[in-house]
Amino acid sequence: MADEPSVVRLRLGPQGRIVVPAHFRRALGLEVGDALVASIDDGRLVLAPREAARARLLGRFPIAAEAPSAVDELLAERRAETRREADDAEGPDEPT
Repeated sequence: MADEPSVVRLRLGPQGRIVVPAHFRRALGLEVGDALVASIDDGRLVLAPREAARARLLGRFPIAAEAPSAVDELLAERRAETRREADDAEGPDEPT
């Protein structure tokens, strides 16, 4: 991207669409269908790949990045409950 301009002029098209120049897409490793996050920062429209935005956000809140996932915790609790219910349905072990 050294020979390509780092600032380009874009035009807002029908339905508010813009085209991201090819050299920007290549530099960011973007491909058709990739998810982007849009935000407004000091009067500027900022577009970022979703994973880059997520990494930046987690970097601002390191404790959140280290915390266990609430979804993973819930799934583990539900699996343990299912195992307990299955054990209860089988009844007590027969004495030997």
